[in-house]
Amino acid sequence: MYLPQFQEICEKQGWDFKWSDDGENAYITLMTLPNKHLFIVNKNNFAKEVTALSETYLLDEYAKTSGSCAPIFCEDFAVSAALSALAAALNVAAVEAKTWICTDPDTCQWRRQVGETKFELYDIFEAPDNYFAVHGVVDPAEDLTPSELHQLEDSYDGLLDNTTSESERWALLAEAQFETEEFSAEREVFDTFEEAEASIRAKVEADNIKLPKSDPNDENDELWKLSDALYARDVANGVVKTRLDAIRGLDKLRLAVFLNDIHSNAKDFPSDNLSWCDWLNKPDDGYLLDVKTAR
Repeated sequence: MYLPQFQEICEKQGWDFKWSDDGENAYITLMTLPNKHLFIVNKNNFAKEVTALSETYLLDEYAKTSGSCAPIFCEDFAVSAALSALAAALNVAAVEAKTWICTDPDTCQWRRQVGETKFELYDIFEAPDNYFAVHGVVDPAEDLTPSELHQLEDSYDGLLDNTTSESERWALLAEAQFETEEFSAEREVFDTFEEAEASIRAKVEADNIKLPKSDPNDENDELWKLSDALYARDVANGVVKTRLDAIRGLDKLRLAVFLNDIHSNAKDFPSDNLSWCDWLNKPDDGYLLDVKTAR
């Protein structure tokens, strides 16, 4: 499922974003490095394809070097880190979109995104003798003509005045559309507002509990490592000092001590080229010459 949030996330993280002529693919170009790096991503599998790129890019580039590590210390690691940060943010956004959120506690209105501009909603409206819990799915981009969208905006004066993104605009239009159509929407009748509210809450909580949750003990949990991925990107772009940076700053004596530590404690250090690349690109913790903390 493609979401408008994906383009906003790309642009926020320094990627140029353009659509192909047929609208089926996006061209994303990393603009924050000396060289531009272009990737073509299918719209319908956008987050999955970026995640796959983030997992394989460094290995693919390393395979092209015939075993030379030099390119990985330059832009390749930065590109890989940028892809990882982008993939993590996209996957978090996908989960957030599927999560029910309360948009108006006074009427118990809840909303979640189920398509590019399609939203599912619950709400309560009061009748003379009872309360109705209403439920429906709306897609303002597909359901309404341009003139109908304009009329909807006019009828909700100021609705979009403070919107800062396309995704937020569609969400607010969906809420407005649903409110104008809720008299004909699927509904259940209750004697009190509290009974209707309890019914809606039970449904949305049952859906939300099925969504992926943070697992800090799982190092392979792609959905919930956004902060780590963003930190790795900053390391790659030189915002954070790495172990490689620290080694470059050693004088001859300290470099000799460090090399002797590696020789004497080989089991505490990486044993292959890619592992060394990863080790050298980790942030410097200030204890480079302390073997116990340098692993």
